[in-house]
Amino acid sequence: MKKLMLLIILSVTLAACSNEASLNEEEVGALSEDVQQNIEENVTHRGVYLYEFSERTPLLVARVSEGSNVELTEVEEGVIGVEVDENTETEEDELRVFRINMPNDVHEVKLFIDGLETHFDGVQR
Repeated sequence: MKKLMLLIILSVTLAACSNEASLNEEEVGALSEDVQQNIEENVTHRGVYLYEFSERTPLLVARVSEGSNVELTEVEEGVIGVEVDENTETEEDELRVFRINMPNDVHEVKLFIDGLETHFDGVQR
């Protein structure tokens, strides 16, 4: 049992020290009440928002059409891109929250919707 626990702790530690950027979807209900309230008050229409509550792990909040694909790509050295491919087959939208884990060498996040570079609908620090 101790070996299993040590293996789990070691795996989590190594994942946290990874030098790769990653995008992890989170349940809105799992966020702190302050963050949930902030999102509910400010994300009232379709769009993609960046919340920088933590310097190396900002939140990406997307109110997009149901079934849209959201993924992270490397644009160039030091720059990562968030790519949103909208599902045009539905009018229904959904609220999705992602945590971006950024290595120290990343200094910029760019947004692409359906392949076109655009701006975030809001950035909050």
